[in-house]
Amino acid sequence: MSTKAINYLILGLVIFSSCKKGDEDPALTLATRTMRICGEWKLRTIESASTYNIGEEDQVDVKINGDGNQISELQVWGKDSVWIESSINSYTFTINRDGTWSKFIDVNISRKLRVFGSFTTATTTYRRETTANGTWAFTRKTKGKYEDKEQVQFIQKEHTQMEFDGTVFYDEDKNDNPPTIETFTGSGFKTTTEHVSSGLVYDLVMLKSNEMKWKIAFNTSYTHIQPEPDPPSNSSTMTEIITWEAK
Repeated sequence: MSTKAINYLILGLVIFSSCKKGDEDPALTLATRTMRICGEWKLRTIESASTYNIGEEDQVDVKINGDGNQISELQVWGKDSVWIESSINSYTFTINRDGTWSKFIDVNISRKLRVFGSFTTATTTYRRETTANGTWAFTRKTKGKYEDKEQVQFIQKEHTQMEFDGTVFYDEDKNDNPPTIETFTGSGFKTTTEHVSSGLVYDLVMLKSNEMKWKIAFNTSYTHIQPEPDPPSNSSTMTEIITWEAK
């Protein structure tokens, strides 16, 4: 092989290796990072653990696990809990070259609320549609162990959630009355949030043309400013890992 050819080969390897910005990125690829991230993605897996504290006695722990077919969520606060099973009809995330993104989620939900104080279990079933959109951009960490690792920031501009016809089943464990069933009809309720300036920044662990992985971890705390002797302090922690596959 000629010296010129060897130099071109070395240059090419340097260019390819510079594209490996995530821990699980491919070693060699011809596609740019923008080419790889842009497109329509569907959920493959999600794993999340969160804790929210409001004062010393009010704490909510949330755990989420799921795949492209079903997501399970457990919320526990004190002796009460909510167990949510979501059967997925659609869970897609679209990332565009113009710096915009959109999300569409369509799920059938079974939500079981267990209230220990009244020994009551309420199971609600319904369908929920969620749409959202905003802007995105690549970013870089500036401090810490993973200083050179790449991140992706998603800023949400609009968010709409609609819940459709469903049924509520009440079962009072320590009551002589039989369980009761109620139904609610119509569009349920619709919530819309516009011009949300905050966003989430994920570590881009892996980015391939047909697969990607995000990870986020944060710990925040603040204290309410109010005229009480001991204003309550709020804090939240979350670790979440999401993998996507090209649709």
